[in-house]
This record gives sequence, C-alpha cells and structure tokens, in this order.
Amino acid sequence: MAALIPALQDQNKSVRDNTAKALKKIGTPEALEAVKEYQS
Repeated sequence: MAALIPALQDQNKSVRDNTAKALKKIGTPEALEAVKEYQS
C-alpha cells in the first residue's frame, strides 16, 4: 500500500485518479489520509 502513495504525485492524471480509487478501496487510515491530501 505504501508503494501506491507516491503515485498520487504522478504526472499522468489517470494514474493519480486510479491510485486514489485503489487507496480508497484499501481503506486504512494511512491510505485515506493520503487520498484526502491528494484531493485538497
């Protein structure tokens, strides 16, 4: 899961969006916090 978080900074919007979706499905507090930061 931790390997996905850097992908939220990828240049490709599709990669970022799909990473956020995957992290939401994982649902751990760390994953959800990373998505929250990405979306802000």
